[in-house]
Amino acid sequence: MENTQGTINHSNLSSVVCQHALMKKFPVLPPELVHEILGYLKDDPSGSGTIDLIACSLVSITWYQQARLLLGENPFEPLTKARVPREYDLVRAVELLVESRRLGLDYCDRITELNISIDALTSDPSGLKPHGYIPEHAEAYRTVLRVAPKINVLCVDMTWYFNIYTSACLRKIYAFFDSIIPLCGRVTGLRFTRDTCIEIVEFMPRFIETFADRLVLFQTDLIYFNDPLLQQALRLCTQMRDVEFANTDINDLADVVPYWPHLRTFRGYHDPEIGDINVDSLVYKLAKFCMHLEEAVLVNDDLATCFDVTDTAMCFLLKHCPNLRHLAVAGHRLTDEFLHVAKTALPQLERLSIKGCPRIWGDVVAGKAWPELKELELEGCGSLEWKFVQGVIDGCPALKAVRLPGHFNEEMAQGFMMPLEFECGAAKEVGRRWWWCSDPLAYRHPVRGSAIWRRS
Repeated sequence: MENTQGTINHSNLSSVVCQHALMKKFPVLPPELVHEILGYLKDDPSGSGTIDLIACSLVSITWYQQARLLLGENPFEPLTKARVPREYDLVRAVELLVESRRLGLDYCDRITELNISIDALTSDPSGLKPHGYIPEHAEAYRTVLRVAPKINVLCVDMTWYFNIYTSACLRKIYAFFDSIIPLCGRVTGLRFTRDTCIEIVEFMPRFIETFADRLVLFQTDLIYFNDPLLQQALRLCTQMRDVEFANTDINDLADVVPYWPHLRTFRGYHDPEIGDINVDSLVYKLAKFCMHLEEAVLVNDDLATCFDVTDTAMCFLLKHCPNLRHLAVAGHRLTDEFLHVAKTALPQLERLSIKGCPRIWGDVVAGKAWPELKELELEGCGSLEWKFVQGVIDGCPALKAVRLPGHFNEEMAQGFMMPLEFECGAAKEVGRRWWWCSDPLAYRHPVRGSAIWRRS
């Protein structure tokens, strides 16, 4: 019989050694110390701290938990903002995003919007490559679309577009947008932003057409729509529900809105460089073909120019769109007739803004006409009488914010508003467009006029 007592089983020995190693307690940094260390990365003046924090969050559970406390709700926020900072390392960020998906973390699921910056497609942050198409950045954007399953809004930032690009570079940009179309099957919203007005971008009509059967959100800034191909592409988007057009001639859309029968929100922000424009035709078509509207905004950035819209057109809109809850209009020809129809036709109004309307006196006292009204904005209504504001406040118990015109006596306003538990601030217009009182960007600013009173 074979004697095995003196024989060493190397296989069993390896197993024992491995088990002993696993049972051994290695030193672990306490969470509070990890948090303090990672805090130095967050404050890194070089701007790479966020990406470094994401990398650290992939190390272990403890590091992930402490890094998330510092990263905020959306760690990959630069990928979703209107403009990607040039110092942002796009390629490294996307590599970390892919690794986080492999580890089963939730970073990919938190990305619901993706901003594609033309500048990022053509600028190398290291400065080592000449200004031109960067294929690594293009592939990074495609990778995000592949690994983030909840992206439903695509923003295209065309800042500095066409300024220095060669025809070869432009062809590559167009080819890139063609290449991402198969990856955008879940996208239902498009945003196009720009820093100066342009009439048409070559790839836009074809790109929009590919989303036509599912596009419900469409927003633009500083883009004109007088191109027939672009108008035809928008007519195909018959499921549209929410549109916003800033700093453009919205009359170009008068022949497009009839194809949007499901529209709920229309926001048009006036381009002051165009001057006063009559929008009666557009308003009539909104009333006839978009009867489910819940929000209509026709405003401008300053009081020097306004929409030239008549009482007749606006009253027609109010009577044919009974679901309107948010209404904002700037028109120097509007009178108390418009206000009277708004009182009788729209008792469910929650937000009302009449801006730059010098012919409105406010002889119509609201009483309890708008029991659900939460915001009232009266900026630039220089003829408005105080009794109108008093009537609205007395009859609208849900009112939370009032933006008063600058000509009201401050002492009178304080004497009436403060006993009703309203406190005074001031509004500042931010960026290129007007904001509701409740929007985060309509914050207090120590500038006289355009005062906002908020109920505490």
